[in-house]
Amino acid sequence: NRHQQSNSLNDKLSVVDLQKFLINIHHPILLQIIFSLLSRLYSFILVEQSHVDIYSEYSRYWPTSIDNRQRSIRISTVAQIIQVIFEHIQTLKYLPIQIKSSLYRTQADIYLTLQQYTQAMHAYIDAISIETAIFSSSTINQPDDMMIRNMIKAALQLGYHTQVACISQLLSTPDYNIIFKTLQENYMNDDIDDYYECIWDLALLESLINNLNIRGYEDKKRLAIRICKQKDLNGNNSDEIRFRMIRVKKRLLYKQLLAHYLLPHCRLYRSRAMMKFHYQQINFD
Repeated sequence: NRHQQSNSLNDKLSVVDLQKFLINIHHPILLQIIFSLLSRLYSFILVEQSHVDIYSEYSRYWPTSIDNRQRSIRISTVAQIIQVIFEHIQTLKYLPIQIKSSLYRTQADIYLTLQQYTQAMHAYIDAISIETAIFSSSTINQPDDMMIRNMIKAALQLGYHTQVACISQLLSTPDYNIIFKTLQENYMNDDIDDYYECIWDLALLESLINNLNIRGYEDKKRLAIRICKQKDLNGNNSDEIRFRMIRVKKRLLYKQLLAHYLLPHCRLYRSRAMMKFHYQQINFD
């Protein structure tokens, strides 16, 4: 029996060998299935340690639970293998957009559980850019609310409360509890000056003006009031003008997030003057 157990142990595939095997697979769908399975396993192991629901493209095909023996699997090992697959998939010459979007979203959720919040935001932005066709289509698809809420969690952990308030606008129904609470925070790692042109929700603007007034930021308050008075934010505008305005401001918000997380050293994108210039080129009449 001992001899059989020894042979059994020797026959086990090491993590390194498994990684070598996986990077020799080049079929996108097959890799996506393996990625989905491992992310589901990761989610099961993590179930008692995290409140993040990890997205998995083929989750309906996998078991809904695992026994206690399988929970002893090292979560860091599973995360490492998932990362290897994720990096390998990105080297493929051909990768369907739908697969790419779901992979970024799953990886972002995993980054969130690992408390790698900047990497999570990076991956969420990539996923949303693909899923919503924000930069490639005249219409913008509505992103999944769960993904937006996970973005909010990551931004909160980074202390970017202004971002949180603006991102909350992307929910199918804006979460004003989050918006009002974050705007009341005394400590923020970001500046509202970078996001004035990205706000289309009047309730958010009014709350912002009130908070700036309470804190005595007169210059910022006057600027927020000026934004609030822009004709494209007029409540009497037609639906066509309003939807177009929201679409434009959503793109500006995504560009600002893109600049913050993907192009942090590019002042061209982060400059408020440049944001204002882009916005002024748009005719809402």
